[in-house]
Order: sequence, then C-alpha cells, then structure tokens
Amino acid sequence: MYGTVVLKATLALHHGRLATLRPSQPVNWCDTLTPSGALEHADESSPFTGGGAVLVTGFMYAQAATEREPGLARVMIGTDQPVIDKVIASERAGKIPLVWEHALRTVDNPVGTDLPVLVDPRDMTKTIGLGPVAPSWGPRVHLLPAPIGSRDNIMELPERLDPRFFNPAPRDQQCQPFKGTEGILLVNLVPNIPEFRSWLPALSVAARMSIDNVPVAQLMWVLDTLTIDAETAIAQVVWRAVAPVLATARYVNLEVTLSGSFEEPPPEAPAPETQSLPRLPTEPNLPVPEVAPVRVARVLPTGPRQLSFLDNPTHNVMQRAAAGGALEDLDLSSVDLQGLDLSGLSFARSRLDGANLSGTKLIGTNLWGATLVGANLAGAILDGADLEDANLSKALGQKASFARANMLRVNLSGARLDNATLDEADLSDCDAVGVGLMGAKLRRAKLNRAKMEKALLVGADFQDASLDFATLAKSSLDDANFAGASLADAELTQCAADGSNFVNARLARAKLTQSRFAAASMTGADLTSANLDRCDFSKAHLDSALLDHAVAPSAKFIGAKMTGASLKSTNLSGADLTQARLTDVDRSTANLTGAKLTNVIE
Repeated sequence: MYGTVVLKATLALHHGRLATLRPSQPVNWCDTLTPSGALEHADESSPFTGGGAVLVTGFMYAQAATEREPGLARVMIGTDQPVIDKVIASERAGKIPLVWEHALRTVDNPVGTDLPVLVDPRDMTKTIGLGPVAPSWGPRVHLLPAPIGSRDNIMELPERLDPRFFNPAPRDQQCQPFKGTEGILLVNLVPNIPEFRSWLPALSVAARMSIDNVPVAQLMWVLDTLTIDAETAIAQVVWRAVAPVLATARYVNLEVTLSGSFEEPPPEAPAPETQSLPRLPTEPNLPVPEVAPVRVARVLPTGPRQLSFLDNPTHNVMQRAAAGGALEDLDLSSVDLQGLDLSGLSFARSRLDGANLSGTKLIGTNLWGATLVGANLAGAILDGADLEDANLSKALGQKASFARANMLRVNLSGARLDNATLDEADLSDCDAVGVGLMGAKLRRAKLNRAKMEKALLVGADFQDASLDFATLAKSSLDDANFAGASLADAELTQCAADGSNFVNARLARAKLTQSRFAAASMTGADLTSANLDRCDFSKAHLDSALLDHAVAPSAKFIGAKMTGASLKSTNLSGADLTQARLTDVDRSTANLTGAKLTNVIE
C-alpha cells in the first residue's frame, strides 16, 4: 500500500521579477463544480497526476477582435525552451471570463455554447479552455478503465489505470513535472499589463518522514501542478511524494523545508506599451524563454473544397511556377511533376493524390492542407516545407528529406518514409498509424502526442527527439536509436525493441507493458514511475538507470547489467533477475516478493 504526501505553496507573481512566497492557501481536498457542471477548483489531493499540469483562471483582455483579427491571449511556461505555449482567441473585444461555458460545446465540453466567444485559432471546430477539465468529461473519463473503489478510507485503483486521469489540465497544458525555475509569460491575461512575465524562484523541497517512529527512505518530491489566477497574479504550486505505508500504520510525522529565492523584489517594472513581445533583462541564473511570434492558425474549410482543374496540368504548373504564380486550391491528382524545382511555391489546399513528385525540389514550399494521398515523394526534397494539416497517407517517400519541415497534425498513416530525413521537423499531434520509417533520421524532431501505433521504426534514429505523450503501441523498434530522447508519459506497450538504444532517454511514467528490450542499451535512462509489467530486459544494459517507483511485476531482467541502478520503491514482485548484475544497487525499499534472484552478481 502507498500513501501520497501533498505540499502546496502560494506565490505572488511580479512583473519582470521573481515570484515571492505568500501565506499558503489550504489544499483542495475534492473537486468543486460550477452550477453548469464545469470544474471550478480541481482536487489537489490526487495520488499522482501522470505529469505536469498548468491551469489558468481569470479573464482575457481582448485588445482587438474583428472577423479577420480575433483578440488573442497567450500562456507560455518554460525554462530554456517552453514546455507549454498556448494561444486562445476571442470573437469579441473586452474583458472575457476564461470559463468553459464561453467555449464551443463539443463532446469534450458539454457545458459550452454553439456560439462560442473563446475559440481555438488553430481549429475553430475544437473547444478550448485554460482551466481544469472535469473528471466526467471525455478527455479524462476515457482514461479510467473501471470505477475507483474505496475501502476503509483507502482508495482502490483499478488495474491499468492511466495516471493522466488525475491530471485536471487540458491535454495541451500537460507536460513533464516542473523544475521550479520556470519562466511565465501571460499575454492579455493580467489587468493593465499586456505582456506579463515572472519566474518561479528556484523552488525545492526537502523533508524527513517517519511512520510509527520508523524513518522512511528519502522522499522523491515532484512539482506537478501550477495554477495561476491571472486576475490577481497569484500562483499555487503543488508537490507530491509517494511513500510505502503499512495498513497497520497509526502515526505519521513529517518535517518539510521549502527553499527558494524568496527575497522581496524591487519595485514593479513598468508595463510594456506595445505587443512586440520584447525579451526582459535576464536575471542571474534565470533563463528567459525565447518567444515565438503569435500566429493565428489557418482553419481548413469544413465543407467540400472547390478545386479548379487545369488543362494539361503538368505544362500549366511549370508555366505558373516559372512566373512565380500561386498553385492553390487546384486539383492536380496524378500529375507528373517528377524532378522539377517547385521550391517556395504555394500548393495550399490543393489535391495532389497519386501525383509523381519523385526527386522534386519542394524546399520551403507551402503544402498546408494539401492532400497527397498515395503520392510518390521518393527522393523529394521538402526541407523547411509547410505541411501542416496535410494528408500524406499511403504516400511513398523513401529517401525523401523533410528536415525542419512544419508537419503539425500531418496524416502519415500507412505512408512509407524509409531512410527519409526528418531532422528537426515538427510532427506534433500527427497521425502516423502504421507508418514505415525504417532507417529514417528524426534527430531532434518533435513528435509530442504523435499517434504511431503499429509503426515500423526498425533502425530509425530519434536521438534527442521529443515524443512526450506519444503512442507507439505494437510498433517495431528493433535497433532504433532513442538516445537522449524524451518519451515521458509515452505508450510503448507490446513493442519489439531488441537491440535498441535508450541511453539517457527520459521515459518517466511511460507504459512499456509486455514489450521486449532484449540486449537494449538503456544506461542512464529515466524510468521513474514507468509501467514495466511483463517487459523483457534480458541482457539489457541498465547501468545507472532510474527505476524509482517503477512497476515491473513479472518482468524479465535475466543477465541484465544494472550496476548503480536506482530501485527505490520499485515493484519487482515476481520478476526474474537471474544472473543480473546488481553491483552498487540498493534494494532495501524495492518489492522483491516472489522474485527470482538466482546467481545474482553483487
């Protein structure tokens, strides 16, 4: 049995300065709903959240709102790089409450309206909000496989519960746990300060805990919730720590020390007069996140597209290309453009299904919203191209180059991009079910929340890529390289990853159930709180890996090298560690009930 310790602190945010500590508000011990059924205050006593959560309440101060230029507000949280960067738009000017009742009514927001005031500038068909999501709403309830039980005031969680069920933030406001030094940028959300910047004051927690006078091993504190009341510039931060507790325990003693740079700030900096998003002077040891320009996203039409047809399309395309003309909203199905240089042109919303673009140069080309279903892109060069919302399902792109391309929400389902180059491309939220990327290069690429079930990724290179919350279930990852990559909260269930490289990869809270990692290199990997149920790590290299609080019942570590690995509160019940090397490993808090420890090397 485990218990969760919750620590909450209240901070005053100061424009251009570090936040300062204020008298703490009490922990919210239950959800509080509005009369309409929206979640007003989220329960802060949850056992875990499955990652970081950013919640923002208050009002939006829409400076300008017209049909062509809606009013915009923005939330950005981060250190060197933003972990949350979200823009919300308003259809009218003025002071707009940030409540779900003002957003579009959908299955994800049952209390919304058919005439929304708050809209998603990237996709007007989706609802949007900055506040907490109710546990009974679609984004959360589908993560609960069975009802949560209770016995003797002890919560009984169902098997295979997705920990993100307890995360109240909208999906695009969920991230990795916070470092405690994050910068905060609020645009058009704080009264009289259009561009409000502040920073968390290097927060850290130390604690000593004992149960019935027996000291508990050092607690691992996770700063996982940041709630901002933009109207008052007050932030609430919540840490969580999990500790094993016997059912017979009677007394708990806890001494907590909260440290940080809490000195009072100098007088407030004057509010900026423009919307140019200038960088503030850097505080000592306090990085300021770079600010990308706010861009209102394009919205694809919901009805049938009106496309124009060209007589002799190949000749006409070449003629328009020579004249630098636009090629938008055209039906170019099955057109043969092999080997041409079409760099920098715009094919936005055009249909190129079945087109022959093999060897074609499309550097910086605008293919936003275009369809290239079944197109031949083998050897094509699309470096820096705009493929946002494009459909490349079943396309053939072997040895093509998509380096630094914008591929947000691109459809790659069933596409074959073997040996292609996608270094530094942004494929966040893409649909790549069944994609073939064998031997492809995706170094430093962004694939956050990507759907890549049943993908063929044998020998692919994802070094230093970001795949947080990505789904790679039932994929082939043999010999793939994920060194230094971030796969926090990702799903890699039933994957084949023999001989793969996850050195220094971040897999905190990831699901690896029933996957094979035989002979994989995982030195220094972070598997904290990961689900390793029935995984096979036979002969894998897990030296210095972090497996704290991981769940690995019936997992195989036969002959695995685990020198210096951390097993604090790791569940290894029924695991097979035959001939595993456990030199310099502290197993005192691990659960080894029924584990096989034959010929273990210590």
